[in-house]
Amino acid sequence: MTRLARSAELRFLSVLPKADRGLTFAWWALILIRGALPAMFTLAMGAVVGAVQTGQPLTRPLAAAGIVFIALNALGPIHEAVAADLGARTGAWLLRTMAEAGARSGIHAGRAPAPRHR
Repeated sequence: MTRLARSAELRFLSVLPKADRGLTFAWWALILIRGALPAMFTLAMGAVVGAVQTGQPLTRPLAAAGIVFIALNALGPIHEAVAADLGARTGAWLLRTMAEAGARSGIHAGRAPAPRHR
């Protein structure tokens, strides 16, 4: 468990909410939703097949399958846009944090401090 807590991946993921909490929540929510959609589509198609086999109305099963199908196709580009925006904001946050740390230590504008003469 200690190895996982020190992993670069987990440290990176812990930075995301510091950059933008709302986008991080949206990004994780889209991961969960997009992960569940294939199973939901399978269930919706099973409901369509079941309705056809039993002679029941197809309105609700087809509507459900259509909604899930549209969500499967529409959420990909939305998730990509959220990820790109979150990545840009995280990069800007990291740059700002590094610049502030550098300013506190005497490093300005990407230059090392002047060497000290003894």
